[in-house]
Amino acid sequence: MSARRASTPIVIVLLLAAGLALLAWWRQDDDRPLPAAEDKPAAAPGARSPPPNAAASREQIAAAHSLPASSELARLMALAQAGNARANCQVAYELLRCQHQHQQSGRNRILLGLLAERERIHEAEGDIEAANRVAGQQALLIESARVCQEIPPELAALGGQFLRQSALRGDPVGMMAYAQGYQFNPSGRGMAVDPTFEAWRDEAPAMLHRALLAGLPSAAFSLSLAYHEDVGTPSSLVPDDPYRAAVYHILSTRLFRTGEQRAWLDKLDLDQLQRARQEAERLHGQLFKGESFGPREQQIQYPTHYQPNRSAPACELPQ
Repeated sequence: MSARRASTPIVIVLLLAAGLALLAWWRQDDDRPLPAAEDKPAAAPGARSPPPNAAASREQIAAAHSLPASSELARLMALAQAGNARANCQVAYELLRCQHQHQQSGRNRILLGLLAERERIHEAEGDIEAANRVAGQQALLIESARVCQEIPPELAALGGQFLRQSALRGDPVGMMAYAQGYQFNPSGRGMAVDPTFEAWRDEAPAMLHRALLAGLPSAAFSLSLAYHEDVGTPSSLVPDDPYRAAVYHILSTRLFRTGEQRAWLDKLDLDQLQRARQEAERLHGQLFKGESFGPREQQIQYPTHYQPNRSAPACELPQ
């Protein structure tokens, strides 16, 4: 990157979350049952909870206490100790971002090389604005990797537990991120043998519905996909249902001002389609007050470096 550009905003210092991670994890309250969703059964009785992590070693605790302290760390610690779901979501995203950095360091090096080449091409073409955008993406990757190098993988590995706590405590973004399986390796490798997989499989479908009932617009889009066909997670956990797929598809088109797709509607007869439209209208008014949202709100941010033009900030509700 050239020196001509103004410095980009520094990514929130991830180190501050590590101390909170250890402190809140000692609360060990992950086993609370899921409340039932309005139009979806709660998690199956007897759902298995992931085994707790081994107790932190003296070296881990010493490393956590040696991390820089600030008013932000103190604020997050206080909120987490009080059971604040949003604080758990924020901590989860920061730790998961570092966990994924550790898992995909080789991929990130390749990506940095591609971005540098794209920046060079934009500069050669005289498109300084585009070159600056690409340089900003590089800066975010570099800063995120630099900070994550100082967080031990053992601490970063606690991110999934914080995400589950955030979901169980009712944070809408936490519920959606947990249901989508954002706590697992981005490549999906080893997902089925992860010790938390069985609990997630039992809990994820209900979490999607709880996120919708909490007013998260991206939940309607995810539910429309989940009931339509089995593509990715958690769609493969939800039995296909043409009627429910149509309801959530119509709701999603109203929320994001997009056109209807016949593939979601063709399996319904006229009476079913009319009922689906009426139910979608009811949900739109009841859960979202008839409001619509921009395309960034259609999906929540994945816990990697922030891409402001593609998704909303992590752990923030739509405005």
